[in-house]
Amino acid sequence: MMANVNGEEKAELLTPSHSGHGLASKSKFRGRIPLSPTTISTMLSGPNLTIVGLIAGAAFVSVVHHFFLVFLRGRRVEEQFWMKNTSNALSIVVQSLCAVSVSVSLTQLIWWFLRRRPFTVSQLNQLFSLPGQLPTLFLVLSKRPWRILPIIFISALIPVYTLVSILAPNALAVGPASPKTQIISAPTIFFDRDPLEQGWAYPLPSVSGCIYEVTSSFERVLERSLRFDGLVGWSAPLGCESGCNYTLQYSAPALRCSSIDAEDILNGSSTIHPAQPPALLWSNDSSEGVYNGASQYMRSDVDIAISWRKYSVGGDLIFGSMICYLFNTTQQSTVSFSNNTGIILPSIISYNERFDGGFTPQMQSQCNERQTLEMSPTLSYYVSYLTILSWLQDQLDGYISYLKQGKQWYKNSDVISTGIFVINETATTFTPRDDDVKKALEQILVNVTIALISAGVETTEVNATVTQDYLVWVYDARRLWMTYATALALTFVCGAIGLACIVKNGEVRDLAFLDIVRATRNVELDSVFGENTVENATELQYRVEWKDEQRSY
Repeated sequence: MMANVNGEEKAELLTPSHSGHGLASKSKFRGRIPLSPTTISTMLSGPNLTIVGLIAGAAFVSVVHHFFLVFLRGRRVEEQFWMKNTSNALSIVVQSLCAVSVSVSLTQLIWWFLRRRPFTVSQLNQLFSLPGQLPTLFLVLSKRPWRILPIIFISALIPVYTLVSILAPNALAVGPASPKTQIISAPTIFFDRDPLEQGWAYPLPSVSGCIYEVTSSFERVLERSLRFDGLVGWSAPLGCESGCNYTLQYSAPALRCSSIDAEDILNGSSTIHPAQPPALLWSNDSSEGVYNGASQYMRSDVDIAISWRKYSVGGDLIFGSMICYLFNTTQQSTVSFSNNTGIILPSIISYNERFDGGFTPQMQSQCNERQTLEMSPTLSYYVSYLTILSWLQDQLDGYISYLKQGKQWYKNSDVISTGIFVINETATTFTPRDDDVKKALEQILVNVTIALISAGVETTEVNATVTQDYLVWVYDARRLWMTYATALALTFVCGAIGLACIVKNGEVRDLAFLDIVRATRNVELDSVFGENTVENATELQYRVEWKDEQRSY
């Protein structure tokens, strides 16, 4: 109440002024009302059941929201954005149920404090205005706010529930569809089929009909595979336009090389040579040999041999030599396409058997009947490998020398086109591009096979992981339940506090005008407005009376 002392208004702590309804005195106001059957009946209805029902409803809607998002997960987005709106609406329902439940619990907590604590009129104004941001702020700034920290905390918590409808919808997003495994037709090559049928080689006019040569169109492709650092790849197969990944295995020829020790290379005349076939480097007054490559594929000992010296004027003489054999190998290419751009990573899985290069009488007979009979897989294998080996020997055979007078370099070899060795005319040097010449030689036919596949017509079926070109709904259950679990846990704690306050108070109260009137009325008001007065049939009019003169408004 407000008292005028020396012309000034002074706010006093509220003290009860009740008739005999359990609040007639201060001691009765703070006391606990025994739980009568009527009180127990009251506790089983109204706000207490509202608290429990709202919490249960929020939990139920949370579970419904979860299963709804599980249903959406992986489905095409297309134009069905009503699904996103439904998800947003469910999160708003959970937020509203939790906020209302906490508001009801807050009301019971306020009445628990009103029964047991004195408050200033200003504090009462703010308490009866809760929940709200401004009343909460005024309570924080009021006198001794620590006495009502639970009320302040719960009142400040209610607006925070807005985050539920902001964070929970983030559990549903739009993303690319998961890749699917499907069978596609990928380009490949079969060396056990007639090269003529595959279009990359043709037979030379000869008696046997088994001597083939690479066609001019494919020779240009193979030369590109030598002259460029990147592989000559192929376009994305049908079904891989949006992107895919697959692994391709095939049998293909490859070199297996080894170096010769220096003591086996050098002889007494400043020349070096591998044992067989010879690839000598000579030196005289007018020239110095820097490279020599030789081949003798009809012999069974060595298929290709090369010797070189790392040359620079006035520099150290560094020699090297390699002998190589042709093997049938199992190779594998890991292929990845994205936006129609491919990345191919070939490798040799295993070296199977060495290619001997000799024709058996049976194969020679088939060669003689080449015009009337189809080529067998075995004969096709021999013809294909001999054709590839012959083409490679043409690239590596020959010699290069440095002329001390006139023209600097005399080149009688195409080895420079392979990129294995580099001539620098300005610095007058001949050096390997890479110190690992063995690896460079062995990689040549691996890249050549990729070039043959890219320009060929053969295909095979492979299992590919194909990227889907449409969007789907992506559901992150962890994000949803982190939000809902936090909200439900806080709501449950507040609900438990509210129910405990109902038990302590022995009755259910609200912040409605009627409850405030009943809690604060005096004897004069009791005679006009009884406890059991029907709310819709009873009317009250506010009257202000001055003691110095009776005037009503």
